[in-house]
Amino acid sequence: MIREFSRIVFFLSIGCFCCSAHGENEMQILGKMEEGMENCPVSYIMDAIVDSIGQVWVVSEGEGVWRKSVSSIQWENMVSRGFPKQIKNCYALAEDGQGRIWIGTDHEGVLVWNGKLWRQYTQVDGPIGERIFDIEVNKKNGVVALATSGGLTLYDSVKDSWTDLTREDGLYSDQINSIAFDEEGTMYAGYQCGGVGISLEKSGYQKWGLEQSRWFWDRDQKIRQPGEANGLGLASNLCNDIVCTGKSVWLATSSGIARREARQWVFLRGRDYQGKNKGVFGKLPKERYVAPMLQASPVPAILPEDYVTALHLAREGLWVGFRKYGAVLLDTRSLQIKKKVLKSQKKEGSKWITRFVRMPSGNIYAATYGAGFLKIGMTGEQSKTVPISQESASHPLPRKPLSGSMILKRAKDAELSLRGDAVPKAFFWSEDWDTRGDWCQRYGRRYAILCSANAPKGNVVFQFDETREGRDFNYEVRGIMGPNKGKKDGLRHWVHWVNKPENVNVLYCPYDAARTEAEWDDHGEAYDASFDGPDVWAFVRVPEGPHLMSLYFFNPNGKIGQNGYRDFLVEVRDGTPLMKKIRSRGSGDKSLFRQVTEQDLADVFSYPVLARTRVFSMSGSGVYKNFLLQGPRTFLVKVGRNHSFNTILNGVFLSKWHENGSPEKKLCYTGVGRYSDCYPDFPDLSKCDLQELPMEAVRLWGNAFNNAPFSHSRLCKSRKDLMEAYRFAHAFLQQEDHPLLRSWRWQLRIWNHGEHEEFAEMMLQDWYRKQEKYSILRSRECCPLSPRVIDLPVKEVLKLEAQKKDWKDYLPESYRH
Repeated sequence: MIREFSRIVFFLSIGCFCCSAHGENEMQILGKMEEGMENCPVSYIMDAIVDSIGQVWVVSEGEGVWRKSVSSIQWENMVSRGFPKQIKNCYALAEDGQGRIWIGTDHEGVLVWNGKLWRQYTQVDGPIGERIFDIEVNKKNGVVALATSGGLTLYDSVKDSWTDLTREDGLYSDQINSIAFDEEGTMYAGYQCGGVGISLEKSGYQKWGLEQSRWFWDRDQKIRQPGEANGLGLASNLCNDIVCTGKSVWLATSSGIARREARQWVFLRGRDYQGKNKGVFGKLPKERYVAPMLQASPVPAILPEDYVTALHLAREGLWVGFRKYGAVLLDTRSLQIKKKVLKSQKKEGSKWITRFVRMPSGNIYAATYGAGFLKIGMTGEQSKTVPISQESASHPLPRKPLSGSMILKRAKDAELSLRGDAVPKAFFWSEDWDTRGDWCQRYGRRYAILCSANAPKGNVVFQFDETREGRDFNYEVRGIMGPNKGKKDGLRHWVHWVNKPENVNVLYCPYDAARTEAEWDDHGEAYDASFDGPDVWAFVRVPEGPHLMSLYFFNPNGKIGQNGYRDFLVEVRDGTPLMKKIRSRGSGDKSLFRQVTEQDLADVFSYPVLARTRVFSMSGSGVYKNFLLQGPRTFLVKVGRNHSFNTILNGVFLSKWHENGSPEKKLCYTGVGRYSDCYPDFPDLSKCDLQELPMEAVRLWGNAFNNAPFSHSRLCKSRKDLMEAYRFAHAFLQQEDHPLLRSWRWQLRIWNHGEHEEFAEMMLQDWYRKQEKYSILRSRECCPLSPRVIDLPVKEVLKLEAQKKDWKDYLPESYRH
C-alpha cells in the first residue's frame, strides 16, 4: 500500500526554498518560478499541468515529455529512467492523488511516473485502447479516468484495480475526447462524435445518460448546426473539451461552447456561424429546425471563432481557446467577453490553444500548437498548501485478467447474443493507431486501394478476390469529389512524399517496396473554411456476407500552416437506392459508378446515416477507422471536410469479417504485383496442442468472432470480449511468441516491440525474391523508388539475364554484402 501523506509543502512562503531567497517577497519568489516558461523547448504542446509541488509538465507531439522544476529556469527532458525510447508523441497528462504523473501516448498506452521511474501499461495490463486522448482524476475518490481509442478505463487507486467501460456498458461511443468530474463525483464524457455522456458515482459509472444535439437541422440533412448565434440545447455533437465548476458544466465543440445548468444546455456560437449558414450545399432552406431562443439580457456575445479547443475556469471567468483566434476571457454569468488575447500574435501556431495552465502566482499561460507557452493573463487565485508523499509512491499494479469462470460466462453470453436484435447494415467497430503503414495482410485481405500512390496515373489497387467473372470483381472502390464544389473542380490525386521509407506512418506498397505518401484530396484549401465541402466521397461495393472496411488517414504535414486543422466527419450510407436509380436509366457498358451525376450525390444527403466517426489529430500517427459492412451492397462513404482545411484519404481496405486462411496471392492484373513465398500471415496454429491452450479464452474468442449475423448489441460487446480473451490467454501461456498469442495480436492489430521491424524485414525479403523472379524489377528505370536496383535500363537488364551475367555485380557496394 502507498504510504499516507506525511508532510506539507507550502512553496509560497516557507521551507528551504524561501530561506534561500534572502528576504525576497512572495511575488518575487513566484516570479522566479516562472522564469523560463516561455523558453520551453517544446513548440507543439498537447497538454500541460502544474503539479502539486509547482513543477510544470508538458507533453508534446514529436518532442516527448518535459518538466521544469520549482527552482530552475531550465527544462528537463524526462525521456529517461524507464521511458520507452520509441515513444515520441504524447497527448494527455494528469497527476493523481499520490503525486504520480500519468502520460497518455499515441499508440503505446499510458506511462506512470512515481517520482523515480516510469512504468508503461499497455492494452494487456492497463487501458483498453492504445491511444489515450484524455486523463482526468476524480478528486472525490481518487479514480483515474482514461479516455482511450477503445473505450473508457478507470483505475481505482484504493483497490489498485482497472475497469473498462465500452458501448457494452452503456457508452454511446468508445471514443471520448475529454472527461470531467463535478464536486459530487459525477462524470461527464465529451464524445468525439456523439454529444455528452453522464454517469453518477453511485452507479459505479455503470449507467450512462446521453445528451445530444441534432445531427441535422433540416429534412434534407444538409445543415449540420443550428442557424442561430445562441440558443438552448447543444449546437454540436463533436466535443473537444469539457470542464466542471460548482453546478455548471462547460463544453467546447466544433460549433462554439455550451453551458449546462439545472440540466439545461445553453450554446454560444462563433462569428463564422453566419458564413457556415451561407456555405450550406444549395441554400439555407426556409424550413429548418430552429433552436429554442435564449432569453438573456444583455444578448450573449458572439465568440471570435466557432471551433473551440480548450476551456479553463478561473475566478474572473472562463478562458476559451480557439484554433485560429487565440483566446478570450468570458464572463460566466452575462456571457460577455471581458478580454481578448493573442490576436496580434504573428508566430505560426501562437493562436492555436491546446491547454491553459495556471501558475502558483495566478498567472495564466496558454499552451499552443506551434509556439510553446504564451502568458495571457492573471487570476486572483493562488496555489494553496498541498499534501505530498514523503517518499516516491509505488506504481499501480498491472491489471489482472478475468478469472476462468468469468471468461466462460462471457463466452456463454456471447453465444446467446448471436440471437439478438436486428443486424445493422453498417457499424463503426474500432480504430487502430498502431498498425500505421504496415497494412499488408492485416488489412485489405480481399481488396486494397492506395489512393493516388500511382499519381498522376491514378491509384495502386490490389485485388485478392478469387471469385470473379472476367474483370468484374466482387469488391470495388471508386473515389469522387462531393457535389458542393466549383464547376470545373474535381478529386485530386496528390503526392506529398514520393518515397519516405523511414516513416512507418506512410502506407507500404508491395508493388515496388516503397512508401509513397499520397491521398485523395478534395482541394478544400481553395474554399473558405465556412464552406460545407467539397468533401471526399467513396463508393464501396462488397459481396454477400459481413466485411471489414478500413479507411486509413495520416496527416503528413500537420505542423505546416493550416494543415493541422484537418478534422473530418465520416458518414456511411446505403447506396442501394442510388444504384437502382442508375440501373433504371440504362447502364449500357459503362460502370455504374461512372454514371453518377452531381444531382445523384445531392439526393444521397437525405439517405439515413448508418454509421459515423470522426478523424482528427493524426499527424503523429496514422489511424485506421474500421467499419462492419453487411453485403451484398454498395455503400456511400462521405469523408466530410467539417470546415477544417482540405479533406484527404490515404487508403481503403476491404476484408471478409473474419478469415484465417491466406487469400489468393495475385494482387490485381499483373504478375509482378503478387507476393513471393515470403509475406506476413497468420501464425500456423495447426501444431498447437489443444491440451495446452486456455479453452475458456478460445471459446470466448470464437464466439466473439463468429460469422453468424451480428446484432448491434453483439457488436458492442465483441471488441471487449476479444481483449478479455487475449488478456486471459496472455497470462495463462506466459509466452509472448506463442502462436496463439501472435495470431490473436494479429487479428486485434496489437503490435509487440520489434514486430514492425519484423514486418519491414519480411517485406524486404519479399521484394528481393520478386527481383529474382522478375528481372525488370532490378532496373531503376522500371522501379525508381525501390531498394536494391541497378542504374541500367530495362533492355540492358534483360540482356544481362540472357547472357547469364550476375546482375548483382552492378549493385552499389552497400548491397553486395
